[in-house]
Amino acid sequence: MKTTRIAAWLLAGIFIGVFLSGTWIQAYDFSRYIKVWQYPVQFFIEGKLKKPQNTTTPGTFRNGNKEVPLSLIYEGTTYVPIRFIGESLGKEVGWDGNSYTVWVGEKPAQLQSQSSTVTGSEKDKTQQSAEHKYSLYGVKLGDSSSQVLAVLGEPQRKDPSHIGVTWWIYKTNLERYIQVGIQNDRVVTLYSNGSGWNFDGIGMGMTPQTIQAKWGAPLSSIQVTDDVSIRGNAFNEHVLYKKGEQMVMLYLDLYQQNQVRGIRISAPDLFVKTIPAGYSYQYYESAELSLPSLTEDQLRQVETAYEKQVWDLTNVIRNRAGLPLLEYNDQVAQIARSHSLDMYQNQFFDHRSPTTGEPGDRLRNSSLPLGSFSENIAAGYLDGIDAMEGWMNSKGHRDNILNHFADQMGVGIVLKENQMFRNYFTQNFYAEY
Repeated sequence: MKTTRIAAWLLAGIFIGVFLSGTWIQAYDFSRYIKVWQYPVQFFIEGKLKKPQNTTTPGTFRNGNKEVPLSLIYEGTTYVPIRFIGESLGKEVGWDGNSYTVWVGEKPAQLQSQSSTVTGSEKDKTQQSAEHKYSLYGVKLGDSSSQVLAVLGEPQRKDPSHIGVTWWIYKTNLERYIQVGIQNDRVVTLYSNGSGWNFDGIGMGMTPQTIQAKWGAPLSSIQVTDDVSIRGNAFNEHVLYKKGEQMVMLYLDLYQQNQVRGIRISAPDLFVKTIPAGYSYQYYESAELSLPSLTEDQLRQVETAYEKQVWDLTNVIRNRAGLPLLEYNDQVAQIARSHSLDMYQNQFFDHRSPTTGEPGDRLRNSSLPLGSFSENIAAGYLDGIDAMEGWMNSKGHRDNILNHFADQMGVGIVLKENQMFRNYFTQNFYAEY
């Protein structure tokens, strides 16, 4: 039996200019827009100051996986999230979508009785719900292409990959962003960093404590297939669970108390070929770990697909943070692609190139007007998904992704291996002066 470990590297990006935004908020109340003020307010309950936990922005409160205003002032009246008040009092806050009922503390008797009485038709719904608990937005491993189409409709793109699947990309609604991996007309992998998914009781923003309460503590060693086992599994940048015949990778946010930031589900036979960075694994000679062999033209098509996926994932993250979305700029992408190719060909890993200099030099030598420019690089990651998740757990890269100055971006990826690394990633952000 052999043991190996997968490693990856990141290097912090460089800022060359930052602009900040204002503080107006607009709310919509079904029929008209209203203007409200957001102002940091102190809250005392029973004489004790209550401060929101796990927030990065002053004057906000974490409601599930989103930071929302802690107070809004409209025509002299201050409005506060009921969940903040309920949690401050140690009371449960609940919502029933069927009757549009909110409660604080004990659940209303009529709702309890409704949930305890199950009719024949409700049994069908319960069975359907159980079948979908292992799904993302109604799609699960093993579904056929026609089933995916019936649930999600036509994808916005069908991207090739280097792992043997075709990624169906659904990006119309960024809060429900999902990538569906199809192989031989069946779903074999799923990924989402959108905010709306729920998989067997786990969703975005949940903490390791909540995960363990629902799924138990993660096993440090997992037998993925008869020939391959994983070692070193724990709550770090990601954590792995085996749910039936599904390998479930939960990506965690180191800058948000290890809350869940994304999910990737794979069939075991595919997972052993796509083990993410940070794990060691043991395997027998009989294990099939090789990825498909691609021509140069096919590989370039995959690189282009992954570049657009990094753009998509960046905008999903920015949308979740309330930041403007970025346009894709092919000239910016060319700068990024040239740097990734330079690092691969000349076997170095740095923002500074022996041939093209610093990121600012690469901008000045392009046909783009001078402007604000920043760069993220990575190497050793499986694909754009893993590179993005790695960048978000590194302060400098995260700041670049969540920057306030850029309105455009481009990505360059080289999926090749040399003596230093396998796969090179460059992400550039740009705004014209």
